[in-house]
Amino acid sequence: MYAAAGTDDGHTGGVATFAVGHHQQVIDFGFRALKETTDKSKALIAAFYGRGPARSYFVGCSDGGREALMEAQRYPADYDGILAGAPANAWTKLLTTAVWHTRALTADAASFITPDKIPVIAAAVKAACDAQDGVADGILADPRRCRFDPSTIECKPGQTSNACLTAPQSAALRKI
Repeated sequence: MYAAAGTDDGHTGGVATFAVGHHQQVIDFGFRALKETTDKSKALIAAFYGRGPARSYFVGCSDGGREALMEAQRYPADYDGILAGAPANAWTKLLTTAVWHTRALTADAASFITPDKIPVIAAAVKAACDAQDGVADGILADPRRCRFDPSTIECKPGQTSNACLTAPQSAALRKI
């Protein structure tokens, strides 16, 4: 038997306005909500099954990865194992990067890369970098080694922009 629990850490929606002027909500989001969820979940398990869990594991990715690191640092005895996948824990770097990307994409209207261009970019990246590990399998074994040049998919004179990037879009992607 097993039980699982989750929490939104008191954060609903896609922006941080939930915490403006509410210091306790910042604390809840930062670490307290996860600790409360852990403790209450273990108490519910004990009440329902007549005994606490034999083993407890935490798995989280992105903000859940940040939560995993926070739990391991603050409350290491809460879990028998913690998996922190792609932790979003370097917030200054993450948010600064997001601002950089936004500025590159919105420098002017022509720089914006529309969603229909993503498959074009993905196919070009895959064509340029997939076989770097010696196997053309649709997987980039180490994306950090990929040196894709967006100018390779810039529109040629007379080419429709559905299958290529305009020069401003290519410049924006290069910045990103």
